Amino acid sequence: MKDFEVFYRTEFVPLVSFLNLFGFPMPEAEDVAQEAMIAMVRHWGTIEHPRAYARRIAVRAGLRNRQRDLERERQLVVGALDRTSASVPYEKTVEDDHWVRRVLEWLPPQQRQVMALTIDGFTPAEISNILTMPANTVRSNLRHARSTLQRALHHERIRERLI
Repeated sequence: MKDFEVFYRTEFVPLVSFLNLFGFPMPEAEDVAQEAMIAMVRHWGTIEHPRAYARRIAVRAGLRNRQRDLERERQLVVGALDRTSASVPYEKTVEDDHWVRRVLEWLPPQQRQVMALTIDGFTPAEISNILTMPANTVRSNLRHARSTLQRALHHERIRERLI
């Protein structure tokens, strides 16, 4: 169990940061990361690639939670339109993470997910395994994401020069 404690101490914050880049608001990212760590400790002796496993189960848990929350919200809206609630997004104070998150928001969800995993240091093959999608789809999303980001950054630089 000592190995898991070391893993938890070194990987919890990067996992939360990854989940935030992936598209989860910070409080949700923290909750999902904690869920993933709890699941991991139960299977610790059988996990071959802990970093990839943590991200895969965290993403799945987060998406499952989102689906559950969306269904709950849909039921509230259908049942009583006056009882809907809005959540306040968390704003991170670290300038770099804020900039990266803002830039990744320019991307469609699947490209954003692939780019977040790439930024977190995973290869297309590993991303394919984590997101359970074909490697060619991962590479295509990565290519399109890079192209979109290059165009967007180019336009932003031009706009900054004009101001």
